[in-house]
Amino acid sequence: VTMEEEEIVLPIRDMDVVVNGQTIHMSGKSKYYFVDIFDYIDFDLKKVHGTRLITNIDGHRAAFIEELHDEATVDVYWEK
Repeated sequence: VTMEEEEIVLPIRDMDVVVNGQTIHMSGKSKYYFVDIFDYIDFDLKKVHGTRLITNIDGHRAAFIEELHDEATVDVYWEK
């Protein structure tokens, strides 16, 4: 097996983040991204409930594909 043929397998890990003031325990993946929080919270992205969707990680605007870190503070809500 050459180096190019070897697969790098990252360990599965758990992580806690605070989403809208509530601690969420995430599990089953090696990396977590902002978009993954929607698997854990009840938030319908299909229905607009304001003028702009606010997505923050630790106080800065977050991209949906931004990686999360343990104990991150996440805000996701509709601005009215």
